[in-house]
Amino acid sequence: EHFSDSLRATAAQFLLSGQSFGSRMTGKAKRDLETLQKTREMSLAVKAGQAERALQIYNSLPEEAKQTKLVSLQRVRALSSLDETQYVAAIDDCSQRFPDDATLGLITLDAAFLRKDVMLLMKSYESIQHWSGGDPLLTLMVASIRAQFGEVDAAIEMAQGVDVSGLGMVDAH
Repeated sequence: EHFSDSLRATAAQFLLSGQSFGSRMTGKAKRDLETLQKTREMSLAVKAGQAERALQIYNSLPEEAKQTKLVSLQRVRALSSLDETQYVAAIDDCSQRFPDDATLGLITLDAAFLRKDVMLLMKSYESIQHWSGGDPLLTLMVASIRAQFGEVDAAIEMAQGVDVSGLGMVDAH
């Protein structure tokens, strides 16, 4: 998340707590505050499991706000429980607009699984391994998915490289 997104969310909380301040705003400042309020409402709706409400709010946002990473990721989260086709399309949209974002590996991992796309799966895996420093549980999960996709030999090779004795939940693995 960009610092500016975090700051904007924090400012929205502050401004919402002082309604008298917000009520004196006019013009662009007032529109920006209204957008911040809607963005906050969207985030709260997603957290509350109200995906349809979150998407209604998303649709009411100005185009400029819809293009921000924070709003785009909230849209992805909302769509994950509603419509698989739109969910994967929203992931693709985030991938194109924010290609260097660290969260991209996580959300594209899901798209890869849904599409049964081994190349995207491995690209997502490598991305996550790069920024996380390596995750043996992720390696086992991706190996399992590769086996489900019919790449059994590659899956076995991946899984054999993981030392499960060093992990805390050996029985689960």
